[in-house]
Amino acid sequence: MKKNFTSLAFILIAFLACLFSNAGNPVNFSWTKPKITPGKLEAMGSPSSTANGNWTTGGTWSPSGQPGSGDNITVNTNVTVNTDITISNGTLTVNSGKTLTDASGGTKWNLSVQNASTINIYGNTTFEGLLSLENTSVLHVYGCATLTVGSMDVKNNTTLIVDACATIIVNNGNFNLENSNESSVNGSISVTNGNITANNSATVTGTGYVQASGSITSNNTSTFFGNSGTDCTNTT
Repeated sequence: MKKNFTSLAFILIAFLACLFSNAGNPVNFSWTKPKITPGKLEAMGSPSSTANGNWTTGGTWSPSGQPGSGDNITVNTNVTVNTDITISNGTLTVNSGKTLTDASGGTKWNLSVQNASTINIYGNTTFEGLLSLENTSVLHVYGCATLTVGSMDVKNNTTLIVDACATIIVNNGNFNLENSNESSVNGSISVTNGNITANNSATVTGTGYVQASGSITSNNTSTFFGNSGTDCTNTT
């Protein structure tokens, strides 16, 4: 304790000596308060596409460089998917009249949406692989946009919204909903080569419809437009 007191006393004496040695030339101390916007946390970055090109090409984006998973990403051009994409604690917006496209016939790329992320689809979007929406994330297909995926999983307290003129097409697998997610379908969900299954309190509401080439099944208090059952084949 004595050692600490001695150190503090020495620092105080040194400070006072410095202060009085500048007599006639006062020492100004200033502190700039950091600017904080109430209720807003800035994302890691906000890249926007400014040229047609591949997702992984730095020149497709401004600022230059491939977007990160936690960014607020905006597609303002026609962007080609050439890698698996993960959105985690971020956003992805595809603007009207623009496209985000995984070309058919090649590698089936996946989109993973995690951890309270938001996906806004205003322009036509294609992923030939799996679209996985989970962990309180939101996917909204607006206007008359079409989202085409190979297969789709919606789970863990997520929200899916399909506007009246909008469409989700699942063309190479199943569409699965589970674990207390909420889907508002005022447009359509069409599974052209597979089944639709809802488990564990998943609900589909709205004025639209779902259809599948295979079966449509709800289990464990799940419902489609207020109906439940073990086999609702080709519900419309």
